[in-house]
Amino acid sequence: METFFKILKTAVNGGASDVHVKIGTPIIVRIKGELVAVDGPIPTAEWLDEVLQHIVPKHYERKLEEERE
Repeated sequence: METFFKILKTAVNGGASDVHVKIGTPIIVRIKGELVAVDGPIPTAEWLDEVLQHIVPKHYERKLEEERE
């Protein structure tokens, strides 16, 4: 979770409007309409599952599992 919070903090401090996280690809932030790769570890399925367990409200877990978004 520490890495995820660092990414979010960097995104906010950089004025990013979006953070795109996809397994196996660099994390991307959108700053002033431009997509920029974040210098950091490439997300794994295990890492992303751990992050999602901490940030997704319980009542959305089923929808996330079904739609994967």
